[in-house]
Amino acid sequence: MNHSPKINQLKNLRAIIHHGGVRPAAIALGQTQPAMTRSLNELERILGTRLLVKGESGVILTKTGKAFEARANAILNELDRAVDEVKQIEQVSHGEVVFGCSHFPAFNVIPELLNDFKNQHRAARITVIEGQFSELLSALRVGKMDFLLEIR
Repeated sequence: MNHSPKINQLKNLRAIIHHGGVRPAAIALGQTQPAMTRSLNELERILGTRLLVKGESGVILTKTGKAFEARANAILNELDRAVDEVKQIEQVSHGEVVFGCSHFPAFNVIPELLNDFKNQHRAARITVIEGQFSELLSALRVGKMDFLLEIR
């Protein structure tokens, strides 16, 4: 029987990676350490591979873990967007826009664009991520941003 990972397993994996270990992730998510370990073990069993190994300063992603993490984050980010979109349609939320831009346009173009956008969408939340194009493009690809602004 072919089983797919569960959303909570993906969220637990993300928390373990983010917090550097099972115990701190369990504390952060309000779960027990054994429950978090079971979730990770079940995920690895479903995938048929180890995703994490213990390192000197916490957990380390294996080669397959790195590949899976990118896809799992994209799935979780897309799910968050889907929930946000439904809430917008139902008028429960006014949405959030996340975009990236390189350093130059951030200082010359973005303030005017933000003012215009906020005048039209007063309740919307806007997050601007500033950085190098290559880093921003990577974040866009995994779904951490809605769009990327590059002015030439």
